[in-house]
Amino acid sequence: MLRGQYFSADRRGAITVLMAVGASCLIGLAALAVETSNWYLLQAELQRVADSAAMAGALSYVKNNGCNLDATPVSCYQAAKDYAVMNGVAAENAATSLGASPSGDGNSAIIVTTNTNAPLMLSRIMSSNTSVAISATAYAEIQSVAPPCVEALSSSGSPDIKVTGTATLNGCSLWSKSNRVGTTQTTSSVGLSGNSTMTANVYTPGSVYVGGSSAFTGHRFAVTQAAIVDFIGAKAAVTTALNGIATVQGLAAPTMTQVNSGAQTWTGPVSGSCTLTMSGPHSYQSVTISAGTCSPFIVNLSGNFTIGSKNAVALSVTGNVVVNFAPATVTINGLIDLTGQTGGCFGLGTSGTTCAAGNVAGTYYVGNGGSGNKTSINGGAGLLTVGPGTFWSGGDVNLTGGGNVSWNTAGGGTDTTNVAGSVTLGTASYTFGAGVYQIGSDFNFSNSTGSLTFNGSSSASSLITIGGTSNGGGLVLGHNGASDTYSYSATSTTFILAQAPTLHGSGSGTHSLIAPCGQAVSGSCASGLSGSGIAGLLLAVPQNYTGTLNLPSENNGTVTAAGMIYGKAASLNLQGNVSVNGCFGFIVGTAVISGSASFSSCSALQGTAFSTVLAQ
Repeated sequence: MLRGQYFSADRRGAITVLMAVGASCLIGLAALAVETSNWYLLQAELQRVADSAAMAGALSYVKNNGCNLDATPVSCYQAAKDYAVMNGVAAENAATSLGASPSGDGNSAIIVTTNTNAPLMLSRIMSSNTSVAISATAYAEIQSVAPPCVEALSSSGSPDIKVTGTATLNGCSLWSKSNRVGTTQTTSSVGLSGNSTMTANVYTPGSVYVGGSSAFTGHRFAVTQAAIVDFIGAKAAVTTALNGIATVQGLAAPTMTQVNSGAQTWTGPVSGSCTLTMSGPHSYQSVTISAGTCSPFIVNLSGNFTIGSKNAVALSVTGNVVVNFAPATVTINGLIDLTGQTGGCFGLGTSGTTCAAGNVAGTYYVGNGGSGNKTSINGGAGLLTVGPGTFWSGGDVNLTGGGNVSWNTAGGGTDTTNVAGSVTLGTASYTFGAGVYQIGSDFNFSNSTGSLTFNGSSSASSLITIGGTSNGGGLVLGHNGASDTYSYSATSTTFILAQAPTLHGSGSGTHSLIAPCGQAVSGSCASGLSGSGIAGLLLAVPQNYTGTLNLPSENNGTVTAAGMIYGKAASLNLQGNVSVNGCFGFIVGTAVISGSASFSSCSALQGTAFSTVLAQ
């Protein structure tokens, strides 16, 4: 019995010990479950802080255009860390960096890792550790935005950009500063109507309206108004060029010597020869040249010459005559009248029977015909050639006589032409080489036939400032009419204008406006834009000009363009067909695209880096 009682008591003790051990395990597992839930909650909170901190860092990156550790205000790294600290994470437990985005698309990302140590409490019954490490990592991708080919700077346009035609943007985007967020075309930032098509991303603080049968194949991304920047107007060289318009409008020829005696008449033949050669210096009250019985009568003049008494015709040419003033200082104090010239040529800085421009620079001053005649040159039927150097006109240059014109075509881009009045062209062929042109009033090529060429290049471009404000614009290219056969082209030419140009593109002619500087070499810009870093400026009006830029100036016109149109407060109306040769874009106040326009990006149009955290 005793043995049996003993064994019975032993079994009860074993059961008690086993129950105690089992209870401890159950308590430990329950504690682990509770603390694991707490760890997940802590990790979710860390992830939330890391996500928001990465976004804060990315926004700082955009604002400061980079993540420089020495940036002012604080860098994007510090902005991310500050956000984490404000949300309860110790500074030493928030690590920030800039690295590759895990999306694999090649963009960068702000990387934030937050961590903390969670203390073990009930679960310590199963572990000798006193805490467990918890961390979270977040990435905020910074996607580089394509440069704008279309940018509207009005802050409250209705809309800023209106598309009723077709706009194709290749490798670039559309920026609108308008903050209108309505759901109709007149209350939105960007509006598409009719049967329009837009193939590009749109960056705007406002909304995009798509109505009718329109198609918008891009995406709209929300940005702040501050992100839509005028990167062209921010360039000092551009503002300097635009501010120079007032100076050009006040141009006047330098004071010239007045000669009151020694009038000359040269008629061929002279001493039995149809060639007259003379070396200066000479001063004459006036010179009259006629072919006589020669065809042609050749007059070669070298050295310095001063001709004219200011209040009359200083030099006139009649018949088939060749006149060469070799490179020198030539002062014509009055009108050069070539209207009687029936052939041959007239040249300043030239030689030979065809008035070929030399390679040596000269200085040429031409006055006007007096108080009743504001013209400095009246063209004729012969070729007019102006060689390299400096040319001053105290009045208008009227080249409607039918003769072709070759101006500074032998220069290297450093030549200067100053015309206090206007330049008017006719139906002939006109070629202007690289250089600086300052036209106080209008430049007008408005005939239905003829051709006009500005033949700059990537190494020798032109800067043309036109101060005219007459009705129709200071720069008029082409005649409006379906029967037009004229053509104009401007290669590597920048136009700085007092107001909007009139650019016609109708008829069977060719109409081409090509970028003013080599796309890869911004340093080749003409004087006044050198060093601006802008190789794509094409047409620019003052920043306070609020008129309309029509391109082209009729609904059925076609213009091939490359470069940039700039008018910070202007309204652009692309009403014809604009095709692209290289890259094309514009920065204006508001814009209407009612025709067919194609735009392409190039590095010359970027101006400045622009990055953002994309948020649709």
